Amino acid sequence: MEKRVIDSALYIIEYKSTVRATAKFLGVSKST
Repeated sequence: MEKRVIDSALYIIEYKSTVRATAKFLGVSKST
């Protein structure tokens, strides 16, 4: 049970950082 919680927490953190990086990348390409 604990491992599942940790795994999902890590997944959410990775997903959020990926979305943020993608948004930043798109924002840069849009402004160009």
